[in-house]
Amino acid sequence: LRLTSCKERNAGGKNASFFFLIPPRKTNRPHRNLRVQFARYFQGINIHGRPESLEVLNERAGPPLVFYSNHQSWWDGFFLFRLGRTYGLDLRVMMEEKNLRRYPFFRLTGAFGVNPGSPAGRGASLLHAIRYLRKPGKQRRALIIFPHGRLLPPWTDPWPPFKPGLETLLRLCPQARPVPVVH
Repeated sequence: LRLTSCKERNAGGKNASFFFLIPPRKTNRPHRNLRVQFARYFQGINIHGRPESLEVLNERAGPPLVFYSNHQSWWDGFFLFRLGRTYGLDLRVMMEEKNLRRYPFFRLTGAFGVNPGSPAGRGASLLHAIRYLRKPGKQRRALIIFPHGRLLPPWTDPWPPFKPGLETLLRLCPQARPVPVVH
């Protein structure tokens, strides 16, 4: 899938796209606040992809989804959050613990922390993600992960390899369907 922001695309004629993952402790208030922030800065999101990739989003039932994406800006979370809400997905996002402490409101939308500097912390976060994806629910479950493990500007060349967490997650949760996202 490729996401582009309408305003970004129309401003300057560039085709820039963004993507991010989100919703443990849910409330409706953060959703409204994020919706207001999104509407303030963007007209919408354009989604591009092969038809079979786009069908994944329209399926209301089915295996859990693991969206994995490059992470280039603060707005990635907003775009993925809106995408998940639009398609009725129950989203969670893996977020670095130090940033989650810095921006605690993300916890209210379902973000959970990962400590990339600690093997025990990485393992605990992967176990939490696997349990979440395996747990049955009313809504289709989805997880957003940024496998590079950090923000990278779009002009980064060459792209660093993925950290092993995505591969481990998909190996230990084979029912999850990986969905690559580029922006």
